[in-house]
Amino acid sequence: MILDNYLITELKNKYRDQKIEIKLYLPKGTLFRMNSSMKNFDYSDNSFFNLHTSSDEYIYSVVNSKAKCLNCPYDENEFDDVDSEDQDSIETTTVSVKVAGKELIKTVTQNHAINQLSL
Repeated sequence: MILDNYLITELKNKYRDQKIEIKLYLPKGTLFRMNSSMKNFDYSDNSFFNLHTSSDEYIYSVVNSKAKCLNCPYDENEFDDVDSEDQDSIETTTVSVKVAGKELIKTVTQNHAINQLSL
């Protein structure tokens, strides 16, 4: 769905600085993406949908009681709307073993990358 500046009406209908409010109802499981122009029109309740304006590439999914961002950075999770299950994570394990009085240290770092979505 594209919402652009070409929604027009007759001149006689324009008076007293009226505005149009559009409410979209999407079924659970729907994936959607918002472009940067939407930040000028988004007046939604952040407890249900928080538009992350730092990128046009973020993909959202409608879940039980809110829309969650599937690929937003976890540090933008101010409204608990970032899906943390697939976020990038780095796990570091350090093992220390003594052999013949010498301490040996081995560090293993694993990067669990996010699963990329392509639409």
